[in-house]
Amino acid sequence: MVPMGSIFMIHQLKQEGHSVSEIARRLNMDRKTVRKKLESGLEQPAFKSRPAVVSVLDQYKPYLQQKIELHPGLSATRLLRDIVGMGYTGSLKPSLGHFRHRAVLRNIMYIECRHKGIAGKLNPY
Repeated sequence: MVPMGSIFMIHQLKQEGHSVSEIARRLNMDRKTVRKKLESGLEQPAFKSRPAVVSVLDQYKPYLQQKIELHPGLSATRLLRDIVGMGYTGSLKPSLGHFRHRAVLRNIMYIECRHKGIAGKLNPY
């Protein structure tokens, strides 16, 4: 992506009479990029919005947050058992981004390692 300042500079250098190759050399860009920006004008680049990512854990997050707030020492094994009983079919991996409590995160990493047959514990920090 080319910053707006560079786009302005491309147009200014072209108005001063510099060739596309010279502009590309001065701004350390490809000639094709310089041509493309000259053709598109000074318009602001349009960005497409990304679709929201849906996690299999989303429907359980309020329940998990409530349980962690009520019982901060609750293990990840216990939390997993609770949500599996509620119909959760995913792995522990998606839940890593959700849990903020360090002890719970450590337990999840340990369980994930044992589940995959990796010897020892991973340090998530």
